[in-house]
Amino acid sequence: MAKTLNDKYSTIILTLQFTDNVVDISSSILDRMPSRFSDIEPLNTKQAIDAYLLCKIVPLSEAIIPLLHIVTDILVHINTAKLACQTPSDKLTQDESASIYLYTMDTEFYSKLNKALRTNVVENIKAWFLYLKLFHTALNKLPSQKERVWRGIVGNFRSQYTKGTRFIWTGVSSTSTDIGIIEHFLPNNKHTTIFSINCLYGKSVTKHSAMPNEQEIILMPGTKLVVSGILKNPLHDIIDLKEEINPNFINSLTILPAIKVSVKKDHSSPTSPKAPLLKKPKVVLPPIKSPVQDNSEPQRTLICPHCQEKNTYLHYKQGSLSTCYSCKANFKQVTCPHCQKTNYCKNSHAYASSRQVDCANCQKSFQQLNCPHCNQCNYFLNANYIEGNTVNCCTCKKPFQVMICTHCSSENIWQNADHVEGSRVKCSNCKKDFQKVNCPHCNKTIIFPSLGYNECLRIPCASCKKIFQKIICPHCQARCSWENADYLPGTRTSCGSCKKIFQCVNCFHCKTPLKWLKSEYEQGSVVKCTSCSKKFQQINCPHCKVTNWYRNADYVQGSSTRCSSCKEKFQLLACPNCSTANILKGTNFYHGKRQTCFRCKKPFQMMRCPHCHEIEYFKTATYRQGNQTTCLHCKKIYQLLNCSYCFVALYVNASNKYHENILIDCLSCKRSFYHLNCCKCGAAEYFKTPYQYGSRDKCSSCDVTSQYVKCFHCNAMNSWQCITKKYAYGHGWIVTCDRCQKKYQHLQCPHCNTANYSSNCTYVEGNRVKCVKCEKLFQHRQCKSCNASNYFPNADYDASKGCICWDCYANI
Repeated sequence: MAKTLNDKYSTIILTLQFTDNVVDISSSILDRMPSRFSDIEPLNTKQAIDAYLLCKIVPLSEAIIPLLHIVTDILVHINTAKLACQTPSDKLTQDESASIYLYTMDTEFYSKLNKALRTNVVENIKAWFLYLKLFHTALNKLPSQKERVWRGIVGNFRSQYTKGTRFIWTGVSSTSTDIGIIEHFLPNNKHTTIFSINCLYGKSVTKHSAMPNEQEIILMPGTKLVVSGILKNPLHDIIDLKEEINPNFINSLTILPAIKVSVKKDHSSPTSPKAPLLKKPKVVLPPIKSPVQDNSEPQRTLICPHCQEKNTYLHYKQGSLSTCYSCKANFKQVTCPHCQKTNYCKNSHAYASSRQVDCANCQKSFQQLNCPHCNQCNYFLNANYIEGNTVNCCTCKKPFQVMICTHCSSENIWQNADHVEGSRVKCSNCKKDFQKVNCPHCNKTIIFPSLGYNECLRIPCASCKKIFQKIICPHCQARCSWENADYLPGTRTSCGSCKKIFQCVNCFHCKTPLKWLKSEYEQGSVVKCTSCSKKFQQINCPHCKVTNWYRNADYVQGSSTRCSSCKEKFQLLACPNCSTANILKGTNFYHGKRQTCFRCKKPFQMMRCPHCHEIEYFKTATYRQGNQTTCLHCKKIYQLLNCSYCFVALYVNASNKYHENILIDCLSCKRSFYHLNCCKCGAAEYFKTPYQYGSRDKCSSCDVTSQYVKCFHCNAMNSWQCITKKYAYGHGWIVTCDRCQKKYQHLQCPHCNTANYSSNCTYVEGNRVKCVKCEKLFQHRQCKSCNASNYFPNADYDASKGCICWDCYANI
């Protein structure tokens, strides 16, 4: 191996020896040359930090803000770089190309960058994250170079780089394809080590470099290398390195999408959206320490309004508290923006920033606010600033808010402009709480000394006497105002700013605003307050739109209730298909009635179990009155009938107690009736007298004529629809029950209309029958033409004489 390396690098050794004998570069020249190609890379076996890949891509001018206190004159350097990269190649943006140019410039930038990277400590590298993301993105767009490159360092390191040693370079490693370039960065009178690197993922930056003649190839942080061999020489060691294949190289160089910083917002809503989980922990950048611009006056001379002595103040701010050096009295001063005259306030508590000032000289009004970021004085020439509104500084363009404490008149400033109108504020001076809301009609500020303000409440303005409502959008925190105070609690509304829909209801007990971001709330549903944990219900009257509150959450769906304002009655039903609250005027709904939803237009039925009193729904409105049903909650059986006179729900809670066509007594109106369900549409048919089995009955809903007979064995109703024939069923026929599958025969007594059954089907047409109730004899013959039943009350039918059908007049 040694012989192979000797042959391989013999020319290089001769060149270096010739350089030792002939070339003599002065130290002054070496000092001016960059050391990117000859700075020492420490041996490292830990993975390089790459958390900056999770940062968002920002412009170069923004990426270097965290470095302003680290790199001298960096603003000058980036201006030079951007001017040199106005027409970048390789499809790079100007900022991307300039980030490479900045690294290759002969400044302290690259050395401080590598010094931080080679510590491999996150805290030392955080300030460089934004730049590294941009730099990394730029290099990723360049094609990878697979060739031999060179790099040199001063010193004897042969003992550290033994054959087979694996290590990772955590810094940005500059190499060159021309070994002659490396020679210029190494002294000729010291022992040097040259690295011969067979790279796989190098990036040629010649087209974007401040020194294109250097033929520079950059190896990114995290490059993995292995020592293939070493050639020792008295003054020059050559170490042969091979870059290892990195299976994750493409993934690690992927240009990640810009990560949007999620700001946590405190929503007063029962529900709050969940943030998506990231596979890798999100990198938190350190606070950016940018130089604060101070726009306060460097020096200002004021005349004390108490003793008329002159006082000179350094770094003076308009409207700030000043103390006279002579009389020790406090005062404040504001310069009028209209006439530039000085206005003094002897009582320092009487004036606070943002308060309206009427100039003593020109009589014009104005307001003045000092920016908390840069101390710039911001004027409102028309005195139209409203307390709590966001102000963008005229100089630094940063937002802020100002509000005056109602107790001590001191300023309260929000540097991030994150104050929400109407929220409770603890004064930074007196530590007392206060609330303020601005009227949308007259822009006057309304003060709530008892802290009684809550969103969505109807507020009367003390100045203009008009009523309004305000709600903070739970999506974007924008203020939504109802100048006519016509927002109905619980109704869906869209934000005027973000256009998203939400709902709001104030808790009946503590008045806390409860918001629903997905507009899933429906009136009449039980609400548990997130603040006081008490339950309540609310329904807006369909007559007068006034909200009716149920403080104990005791309203039962479908029940009639009277509005507390207009005294009109109404009912509420929640559709089981779409959950929409159907609010009905009057009291026309009753349990078991088919109701069509206002929104989804689907029919449904609602009942209430007589055992457990839970609400039961039939989503497709398939329940037939009198049928047995099992409660989904208590699993008990019950039946429902509605009175044909007053429609009151009559529940039967015992199994098999009620059957069709038996007498029902209404407990409400004290009337009686009989009932059948149409075999075609299921509608209830009512009778004042018992229905005669086998007779024709036309449904009042679907107009279909049918015949019905009750089974002798199980009391089930068997029916026949008279569609093609006038009589589909004939008395005395053998009938197989649809439910129990047992057979029977039926006749109707012509004397007392009592149903007579033959359970064993032994009846023969024409035979004399004795009624089971009145015990009178009768006979029956069925017409062969129309199936009409012909009864002979005197049991005097004579087959030899013949007889005519009473219906079709045909011979029987």
